[in-house]
Amino acid sequence: MNLVYTNSSLNLSAASSSNSHQGLYRSRNPAALIPPRLKEPQRWLTTRHHRLVDEGTRHKEVLHSPLNSRGWVIQEQFLSPRVVHFGASQIAWECFENAATEIRPTNRVNDFLESLKHRVFEALIFRQVRDPEVTRRLFRFLWVEIVKDYSSRKFTFPKDKLVAIAGIAKFFGGITGDKYVAGLWMKDIVLQLLWKASDHTESHVISPYQAPTRSWASLDTKVLFTAIDHDPDGPGARIMSPDVSTVDAQEFGPVLEARLVLEGWVANLALGLKTPRNRRYYIAPTDQEGKTAWVREKCPEGHEPVAIFDSSCAWKSLACITVSYIKPSLSLPGHLKGLVLAPIDEGVSATDTDTYRRVGLLECKNSSSLKAFFHPSNSGEGHGDAAPVRDGDQEGPWQMRTITIV
Repeated sequence: MNLVYTNSSLNLSAASSSNSHQGLYRSRNPAALIPPRLKEPQRWLTTRHHRLVDEGTRHKEVLHSPLNSRGWVIQEQFLSPRVVHFGASQIAWECFENAATEIRPTNRVNDFLESLKHRVFEALIFRQVRDPEVTRRLFRFLWVEIVKDYSSRKFTFPKDKLVAIAGIAKFFGGITGDKYVAGLWMKDIVLQLLWKASDHTESHVISPYQAPTRSWASLDTKVLFTAIDHDPDGPGARIMSPDVSTVDAQEFGPVLEARLVLEGWVANLALGLKTPRNRRYYIAPTDQEGKTAWVREKCPEGHEPVAIFDSSCAWKSLACITVSYIKPSLSLPGHLKGLVLAPIDEGVSATDTDTYRRVGLLECKNSSSLKAFFHPSNSGEGHGDAAPVRDGDQEGPWQMRTITIV
């Protein structure tokens, strides 16, 4: 579908329609499109005239319209070079360079400057005159912004979640030359693993299987990416091999099965008290016997680290793997982020398996907690200049391991 929309001349959008039977047109009052005028007396008997225009018009008529709440619409919204939106009270225009409404036909709509379509246009221009690495980072940022918008939209059939964004993925892949792996991009896959379910939405894993658990497309909720702005200092996880099987072996097709092999610091986890915020638990790494000194009877709200679970399920045995570490500095507070994992077989302990499913995100931003997780070290060769605190031998809580996430 990416070729259909990108090669079109004009796309007509029934923005105010909730279904396919309501059509483009609505009864409306043309007088409502004439902005009221305000006279401001000036010196020397002169008068300045002002027009009062609602700056939120495009939000109401386009961005928050019934049509744009649907997942499938995002492809035509972003890939079509020109779109005419038929809103409830007026028509709106949009292209890569500008946007307008009937009430403001000549002036650029302010919120369009921040819209994703305009950012894509700027990134395309940027690509022609700047370094490829900078372009890659721009498209990394654009992709996660699109996914944040897209993941909040509705689907009649949740199984369409990856299929309905395939056109945009092909468009991005054609520009960047990157490999697409079930909703994420290979060159930045380590950082793109660090998403979390929205705190304000009840979520659950889509069934039947549509995407691997490490992908945002495995959930039916809005997701946020947490570590896209800064490349990690270490000790991040190392991607050993991503293996994705799709229908008809098409890179952007529906996923049949996927495995991601990672090498990184892994520890078993103990859950502490649940925080007042939804699906968040205080956590601590444990040794091989399950002992830890971190989980206390009472923990203040600011205590970290925390595990933010993807869905409200009970897990008998948990582990985590570090993915991104930013050292504290004068400009950045520093953080540790990783994945919370559970064995794919609920009857198996996290200690006795190397194959897991992702069940949540690990976050640690409190400076004292960060020091307890990490300390400056030259161990962990190839993973930066920091490594998890260990008990001095292989019986400590942290182990350098190779694991598989399905």
